Amino acid sequence: MSEVLRDSGRATGAALPALVDLLLVHGLDWAREQMIHHEVPPVADAAIASVLRAVHTGLDSPWTVERLSAVAGMPRAGFSRRFHALLGEPPMAYVLNRRLSHAAVLLRTTRDPHSVVARQVGYANEFAFATAFRRRFGIAPGRYRHDADSSQRFTSG
Repeated sequence: MSEVLRDSGRATGAALPALVDLLLVHGLDWAREQMIHHEVPPVADAAIASVLRAVHTGLDSPWTVERLSAVAGMPRAGFSRRFHALLGEPPMAYVLNRRLSHAAVLLRTTRDPHSVVARQVGYANEFAFATAFRRRFGIAPGRYRHDADSSQRFTSG
């Protein structure tokens, strides 16, 4: 790669800027994906850390406290207490908040239909998703996306 950049005979005119643009776009996409899917809070407890990784990489999984405690290799009651002590909220509240936060990012960064977003974050249908989203953010998913689109048009044009 560095040889190509040094040898102007191989990358002249629009080719080099286009290559740099392409690399930048792919790098930014990769970074955005990492932020969306892997914002796992740092936790020193290995059992809870494994649960967090599982939740963050499997938002569409049908999580229950029983399944989460199995991932941690702990009894449910002990798992729930330890999780709440470390993260400040019960396990299922954490899963719900993570799902809806990720859904908000998807609504603003993709054109996926609401039904697709709902499935990606673990909801069986868009109606259950819309109800949970509205309860959490005080706005329907469609309005949330529309408002984001409107503000982007206003600030970029």
